Amino acid sequence: MEIDVKRLSTNSGQGTVAFKNEKRIELQGLMRVKARKEIVEPQMLLLEQWITLEEEYSTSLSETSKALLNASLRLPLDVDIKVETKELGEVLAVASKSMEGIVQSIGHFLPKTQEIESLLSELARISSREKVSVEDCGVALLKTHSSHV
Repeated sequence: MEIDVKRLSTNSGQGTVAFKNEKRIELQGLMRVKARKEIVEPQMLLLEQWITLEEEYSTSLSETSKALLNASLRLPLDVDIKVETKELGEVLAVASKSMEGIVQSIGHFLPKTQEIESLLSELARISSREKVSVEDCGVALLKTHSSHV
């Protein structure tokens, strides 16, 4: 951050007022950036957790599909096929329970992601308005500066 030494050394009230206004506006802009950062940073951790969970889910689903495919390839293809229904039922029950666990984990994060999506949308709207406001302040500063010169 550069400080305009000419403005500081001027005894004219107008130069000092303009400098103070400029710094006040700059401080307000920095405070807005800080506020946005405080909103977004905690949400980023949740998004990173979501990515990890999604990768684990994808890996688990892929491994389950491979296991089912491998099991189906080992099935005998002759006419007299016999299946241990009890054993098959147990395997399907275990697979179903593991899928339920995955669904519950995803269901746990879903409200958080919806909230994050809503907050990010609101943040984008606020950021857009702040950008317009900062541009308007810049124009006002230029007009003020040119009227004092």
